[in-house]
Amino acid sequence: MSKLSQGLQLISNKPWILAVAISVLLVLWMTSGSVEQTTDSAPVSEENLLPKVQVLHMEAESVTRAISLYGRTEPNRRATLRAETAGRVVEVMAARGASVKSGEPLVRLAMNDRQQRLSQAKAEFAQREIEYQGAKRLSSQGFSGKARLAEAQAELEQAKAAVARLELEIEHTIIKAPFDGILNERVVEIGDYVGISDPVAMMYDIDPLIIRADAGQHDISLLQLGQQGQARFVNGNIRYGKIRYLSKVADEATNTFRVELALDNADGQLFAGLSTELELPLATVNAIQVTPALLALDEDGNLGIKSVVDDIVVFTPIELVKADNDGVWLSGFGESVDVITLGQGFVRPGDQVIPVYKADQ
Repeated sequence: MSKLSQGLQLISNKPWILAVAISVLLVLWMTSGSVEQTTDSAPVSEENLLPKVQVLHMEAESVTRAISLYGRTEPNRRATLRAETAGRVVEVMAARGASVKSGEPLVRLAMNDRQQRLSQAKAEFAQREIEYQGAKRLSSQGFSGKARLAEAQAELEQAKAAVARLELEIEHTIIKAPFDGILNERVVEIGDYVGISDPVAMMYDIDPLIIRADAGQHDISLLQLGQQGQARFVNGNIRYGKIRYLSKVADEATNTFRVELALDNADGQLFAGLSTELELPLATVNAIQVTPALLALDEDGNLGIKSVVDDIVVFTPIELVKADNDGVWLSGFGESVDVITLGQGFVRPGDQVIPVYKADQ
């Protein structure tokens, strides 16, 4: 019998020998692989364990901080003209929408018998004046008492008041513009009868034109009278004016404070009732412009920016200066800052990183 046949006969009689042999070979194979891997691999350095982040170096720019408010244009003044004497409308002297000057006639009422009554009152006044002068001479000569002199003087003053009353009533038959402005509405026509205090017309003064806006509690303390502001209209038109009024008492319904900005409107191109956006500048600060995608949250939920200082991640809470279509302007970073633009979500403040500047990519 050959040696191979003897070996197979032995394994057949004792199978555990085959199991032991396979186990020994498996252990030797695994040990040799581990030794080979340890021998071939290079030593791991601390630098290879640090995360890399993309960084953009940004220089701060001078930016004017401003408050943005939404407002609406309003007239500088408005007045409801009412009849101060009764009468029928006999003439209309100004059309609706016309520009009128202060004192310009707008509507005329019928005189009726006012002129005749005025002539009668003036004649009576002349009579009373003669009677008073006569009583005065008699009193000075001792032929008349002081009581008669006082009575004559009272009658004279009464006649004088009647003349003045009728002259004023005649003057009120012509309703005039109280100031320069626009005759926006006229509610009477020729033939209408108006009584005392009946409305006749509505006048508006739109030069200057006023923009009314409501400022919050934090903003109102930063504004002051005479401060210049910018108004942007829905058509893109921009005008400049000055703050003329700041309310000292908040509106109970909205808890906001009224702000009025006066705009020059001598050309009459601006109308009352337009929606506007006010920008009221406050101070000039150094700021950087970033996209909202670069904003991050710290562990306390504060919104800020992650940057790199000496290879260490630093979190700076944002101080919003203003926002525009290209992003937001933030202050509080000094003259320059290295902002993390990629990988900020994988590092925390205090972590050491390898900054890769965007210009090096």
